[in-house]
Amino acid sequence: MNAKKLMIAGLAVTLLNTPFLQNADTAFAKGQPASKTQTAHYKYELSSKQAMQVAALFAKSASYVQAGGSYKTGEYKTFSYKGKTYRYLSSAIDTKKELMAYLQKSLTSAAAEQFIKAHGIISYKGKLAQVKADGGSLLQWNKATAEYVKTNKNTKIYRVTVPVGDTKEKAIYLVEYQYAAKVGWRISKEPYKDPYTAINSKLATDLASIFARSASYVQVGGHHGPGEYKTFRYKAKTYRYLSKPIDTKKELLSYLQKSLTQSAAEQFIKSRGIIEYKGKLAQIEADGGSMLQWAKAAAEMVKDDKNKKIYRLIVPVGETNEKEAYLVEYQYADNIGWKISKEPTRDHYSENISNQAVYRAAEFAKASSYVQAGGAHKPGEYKTFVYNGKTYRYLSGDIDSKKELMVYLMNTLTYSAAEQFFKKSGIIEYNGKLAQLEADGGSLLQWNKATAALMKTEKNTKFYRLTVPVGETSEKAVFIVEYQYVNNIGWRISKEPYRDLDIPGNMNPAFIFFKYLLVNSKVSQEQFIYPDSFNVEQFKKGIKKLEIREVKERTRNSLQAEYTATFYVELESGYKGTLKNGNNQMFFVIQPTGEMVFKIAAAKDMPSL
Repeated sequence: MNAKKLMIAGLAVTLLNTPFLQNADTAFAKGQPASKTQTAHYKYELSSKQAMQVAALFAKSASYVQAGGSYKTGEYKTFSYKGKTYRYLSSAIDTKKELMAYLQKSLTSAAAEQFIKAHGIISYKGKLAQVKADGGSLLQWNKATAEYVKTNKNTKIYRVTVPVGDTKEKAIYLVEYQYAAKVGWRISKEPYKDPYTAINSKLATDLASIFARSASYVQVGGHHGPGEYKTFRYKAKTYRYLSKPIDTKKELLSYLQKSLTQSAAEQFIKSRGIIEYKGKLAQIEADGGSMLQWAKAAAEMVKDDKNKKIYRLIVPVGETNEKEAYLVEYQYADNIGWKISKEPTRDHYSENISNQAVYRAAEFAKASSYVQAGGAHKPGEYKTFVYNGKTYRYLSGDIDSKKELMVYLMNTLTYSAAEQFFKKSGIIEYNGKLAQLEADGGSLLQWNKATAALMKTEKNTKFYRLTVPVGETSEKAVFIVEYQYVNNIGWRISKEPYRDLDIPGNMNPAFIFFKYLLVNSKVSQEQFIYPDSFNVEQFKKGIKKLEIREVKERTRNSLQAEYTATFYVELESGYKGTLKNGNNQMFFVIQPTGEMVFKIAAAKDMPSL
């Protein structure tokens, strides 16, 4: 009796063309005394290898059915039904009995029924049909690995990790199995994503890197073969055709969907202004490329919602120390895996831009010096003229139009800051070209060696304090630099760097002047930039008592600040100075002369600024 059961089980599995299950079934069935005992024992013997093999067989079957089967010559036929175009399945699976038999090689009967229903397969005029669609997937189920998760009653659940195409990406599914009598282990529910392990930081970075390469490839029009690059005029603009591998919408969508969801790929095509012209895709001529090194990015989870994950990616910029932060949104697509559902957007408020702060300031200093020197004149290009009694020189050819100069300046400045620089520099347009008064450029400030410290953030502006070495001396100058983020460009300086005039009260030279006036007048004299400009000894004659009431900033400009000092004095009889008994006021113009070093430029009884 046991031998007979063994023969039937072996024959059934052979007919189902699943050799890996055949071997397992016959091996487990041997030597079992009764059917009930045999089945119970078998349920505990589903190995990871078997689980993976059954899942691979199902994936192959699903792809086969979704493509309509394998059509013989002249067999492919379509029809319209309820406003949609259907195609008949191929003859090997065009009846429910045949399709069920085929699907049950990897699915339980109930799961096969559910598959037919879920995939919209209908019976029409006695044959099975489905809406026209493409099958196929990048998932390599035959290279998958499986690990046991748990057992629920009569169901075993495995986690199956599946390589995606030739990338390093992997999709992770949970697959449920049940044992079917006389057949073996079958999938009882279509594989579904494992929400807890389906995406990680590495996959997030890999997908972003693939997208960045794809975007750059598309932006340059693809890779044109010899003689393939062709342009045309359309709506007063010059367009170029995309190269052959991506010159149809179907091909381009397929290429983009290596990293993007379908809707994101559609949006990408629309946002890049790609059009169809005479049956081929085309775009306005433009250059692609970026210094962002997405493959070296670091990713961290920001938000985790059911089928949507948002990561923050910190991306190195070229070979600099600069980094940019992006938010990238991912969604899971059934039978495909995780894809980017929305193009990366800058997360500039979370960026630490200290390195950028120094880099941008140094680049602006270089640009400012370049413009002040008139640019780089080629041989024979340096020309002067007299205008309003003054000698002007033309700027060099690369910056001698406002458009060119503004583009150059906006490498480091916002548009409004570039306009302000242009206005302040006294550059004029003369005979169609830009010109300036003859002058030298250059500075001892070593901006590239500066250190930066974030002071504050107000609305869309970040304020940094930059400490800049002066030449080869030990002296340092301190500046405040304001930065704003420009969409799709990056951080730019929004206001020319200005000296840091925020003076701590106990370091204010006006305060020190009065503090030591009657105690050690030498210290008071040292508070002046030019000590000979104010006679401290003469000023203090006749003052018996002095109390500082208040030292308060009155006004400032980019180089200096003026303070109002209120102080109380008691004077000797016969005093001949300008002070009076009681409260008096003086006005001190103060300038920074080093790192947190300030000196008095002027001290008067009337405001100077």
